[in-house]
Amino acid sequence: MNGSKWILLGFFLLSLTTSCDLFKKLPDDDQITDTDDDLNEIQGPKQLDPETGEYETVTTLSEAMDTIKWTMNPASKYPPITSETAYFPTGNGETGVQGGPYRISMLLPFFTDRFYSASGEIYDNSEWALQFYSGSKMAMEQLTKEGAKLQFFVYDTKGTETTTNQILNSQPAISGSHMILGPYLSSNARVVAAFGKRNKIPAVIPYSPSSNLSDHNPYLVQVNPTFKSHAEAIVKQVRSNYDADQVVMVVPNKPNEIQRLEYFQEANYEFMGSVDSTARFEEFIVMDESADLKDTKIGPYLRAEKKTIFIIPTWNDESFVYSFLRKLKIAQAGFSEVEVYGMPQWMYFEQIDYSLYEDLNLHVSNFFHIDEYSQDIKDFKTEFFEIYGTVPNEEAYVGYGTTLYFGRLLNQYGADWLNQLDAADGVSLHTQYQFRKVVDPGTSSDAELLNTTKRYENQFLHILKFEDYHFQRVEE
Repeated sequence: MNGSKWILLGFFLLSLTTSCDLFKKLPDDDQITDTDDDLNEIQGPKQLDPETGEYETVTTLSEAMDTIKWTMNPASKYPPITSETAYFPTGNGETGVQGGPYRISMLLPFFTDRFYSASGEIYDNSEWALQFYSGSKMAMEQLTKEGAKLQFFVYDTKGTETTTNQILNSQPAISGSHMILGPYLSSNARVVAAFGKRNKIPAVIPYSPSSNLSDHNPYLVQVNPTFKSHAEAIVKQVRSNYDADQVVMVVPNKPNEIQRLEYFQEANYEFMGSVDSTARFEEFIVMDESADLKDTKIGPYLRAEKKTIFIIPTWNDESFVYSFLRKLKIAQAGFSEVEVYGMPQWMYFEQIDYSLYEDLNLHVSNFFHIDEYSQDIKDFKTEFFEIYGTVPNEEAYVGYGTTLYFGRLLNQYGADWLNQLDAADGVSLHTQYQFRKVVDPGTSSDAELLNTTKRYENQFLHILKFEDYHFQRVEE
């Protein structure tokens, strides 16, 4: 990860100027609500936490991470990008100013004040924004090739609400924007969503899956599906193949875990089109608090003559998941075939014996998935490495896909792009875009939509199956 190809990003870091606050880890919360929080250490794969509305990162790594360093090239060759510059790639490897009719303001946590040119090291938490921005720049180049005329304004939020507010209220370019893209944290996303609602500027939130970023905001666009959408996607997959009486939902005896079950029960009723108590999923609340669940009896929940489907909506209690899957493997052996549905965080568990995933037919829902064997993915990786001298991570794909999709929308429909969103499905390297209006129950007319629209939400999720010792998409 060494080399001069990070130079454009290095100068970008040096050129952005805003204030900063010190960050700490996210607090725990026992409710499915959002908290006032700060940025996690961005140092590993992320795990969706519906309680905080954040993608938490795995902090225990099997290998030490590389430190990014680069060699400084002269500014005459690589002119810096400033936070007050409207820019769009010229196609010759440099960044130039162009006067496009439509503007996008991008707010990302670069932490420019924590970059020290003497050592050439990038602050750990800057990596998320750098990767996202790198993917975005590639999308800008592609938009240029397609003839789009757009202006991009990029700002460093430092990850704080204070700085985010300062940027929104002090930069005239943002008030004249047709779209705000970013930021990362739910707490900062709320600030942007409120600003967008007041000023009637669509706010595109690329990462936060929180369902309470803003109350009844027709200018809020969430790219990452909420927890409710995960429940609906799993239930749709299960009920399209199995009867309700084959399904058992499992959680430990904790209030916040038990509360999550209702999302799945409601999704089941929605799938059936009616509230039928006889078709309610069976619930298995594990009272055993021992580390190995030694007193837990799974046998009574297994179906003798047909497959049993276990849905376990536990995301960060790896010990519970591991212990339950071990018990399930023993209980079902030679008796009943099973299929398990878990949460996307399970993909990043490190203590699990992955043979359990294979033997128990594990499925998870996730907004992100790439096919490593796809030629498009191989081409993207190659191009990314040639430009930046490092491999793309998840944020690079999200930055590329989000910028390309919304850039095309804005270029095609102009200032009216938001009204076209729910009919403009799209496909990216890592996901699909299927945005729909989320409205209050009982909304029956177009006249009511403005006051009852909660947000636009991308409701597409991959269903991934662990097979042949890797996760692969289940084809519909």
